[in-house]
Amino acid sequence: MCWFVCATTAWADNLDTDPLAHDPVPRALPQDPKPHIPPIDVRIELARLNPQYVLSHGLDIQQIQKDGVLIQDYQIAERNRNPFYGLNFKEPLEPRHISLFVLMNLLDVYTTMEGSSYPCVVEVNPLLPHKPSLEELLLLKSLVGWLLLDHNLDGAIDADVDLIEANTYVTGIAVANNYDVIDRAMQTCPR
Repeated sequence: MCWFVCATTAWADNLDTDPLAHDPVPRALPQDPKPHIPPIDVRIELARLNPQYVLSHGLDIQQIQKDGVLIQDYQIAERNRNPFYGLNFKEPLEPRHISLFVLMNLLDVYTTMEGSSYPCVVEVNPLLPHKPSLEELLLLKSLVGWLLLDHNLDGAIDADVDLIEANTYVTGIAVANNYDVIDRAMQTCPR
C-alpha cells in the first residue's frame, strides 16, 4: 500500500503539464440563484420586546414631540369641523327599564318555582340544585341583578340601558321557556 502511494505521488510530480492550468475554456463556478442571508438573531428580536431595551434604545424624543403636535392639531381640526367631537351620548336609565328588569326576574323566579314543583322537572342552572328553594332563587337573582345594575359596587346604579334591555329580553325568553316546560309537565307528569 505504501509503495502505491509513493508511486502515484512520484508519477504526479513528473507530469509535464498541469491539466487544470491549461483548460482551453475557462469555466465559471456555478452561482447560487439566491444569496445566503443569515437567519435573524432571535435574541436581538426578543430583546427588542423587553421594555427596558425599548426605553434605553428606542425613544426618539423629538419624534414624540412632533407626534404630539400632530395629535393636538388633529383634535383642534376635528373640534372645528364637528361640534360634537368628544361627546359621548348615553341614554339615561329610567325607572321603566329597572321596573321591567325586576318584573322579568320575579316572573323567572315564580315560573321556576312553579315548574320545579312537578316531579319530572329539574332546574338546569348549574349554580342551583335540581329542586331549588325560594330563598336560593331569590339570593341568586338578587346577587346577579345587583351586579348588573352596580358594576363597581359603589352603591350607585351605573348600568347602561342596552345591557339592562338585553338582560330583560333574555330573562323574558327564559320565562317563556319556563311556561312551556310547565305546560308540558302538566300533561306528562301531573302533581
